[in-house]
Amino acid sequence: MKKLLGLILLLIGAKIMSIYVYEFHLLWQITVKFIGVFLFIQGGLILFNKTK
Repeated sequence: MKKLLGLILLLIGAKIMSIYVYEFHLLWQITVKFIGVFLFIQGGLILFNKTK
């Protein structure tokens, strides 16, 4: 179950990072990309069981 959650977070993070945000305000660009990277990393850590 935890691996499934990790995979879902990984895929959501990758999808968010691929969103084209360059016509938005700079703060929105940074926020969206940060959330995408954070979810991608968290999903990878959960998927490969590196969290405590």
